[in-house]
Amino acid sequence: MVSTFRTPTGAGISNFTTFGAGTHADYRFQDHWSGTMDVAASLVGGPSTSETIDVGTRYKPLALDADVRPFFDVRAGYMNMYDAFASPTGPGPGIGGAIGEFAQEQRYSRGFGGIGGAGFEVSLTRSIALSTELAAMRDRMTTYRLNGPASFPNGNTFWMTSLRYIVGLRFNPVTALHELR
Repeated sequence: MVSTFRTPTGAGISNFTTFGAGTHADYRFQDHWSGTMDVAASLVGGPSTSETIDVGTRYKPLALDADVRPFFDVRAGYMNMYDAFASPTGPGPGIGGAIGEFAQEQRYSRGFGGIGGAGFEVSLTRSIALSTELAAMRDRMTTYRLNGPASFPNGNTFWMTSLRYIVGLRFNPVTALHELR
């Protein structure tokens, strides 16, 4: 999974890309409709760590035995993000007011949102398929900043958009037999 985030900051918009991993669960109600749940975490390559959990539905317009099966997802989700950084505490004793000390600060954000996506599966064997998807997530996040051990976090809200490109292998050892009529 590759996630690209776009969040507002004090100086404008922040963009960054991270790599992560996740898992997808799918419960089929009918041949074309299923309930889905995704859990993912972006842990590598970006300035923050993010975790998501999504619940929704997937629609596959083609028959289940087609070699290439497009699908469309609509889900509701929850996202949690965390980062830590050093910030200057003020002018130091250096020439021209050079920065002398840094303080470790932390932020975390959380919020609910919606996800829409489209992709396709390609059968590799009877039990294994390659799955790929492009999804967009829009969350209403509340951020909290911790300035030290005695600080009380303040909550600020903002809208965050994240784009995901997902590539995975799907394993399904079950074979469904349709009765002949």
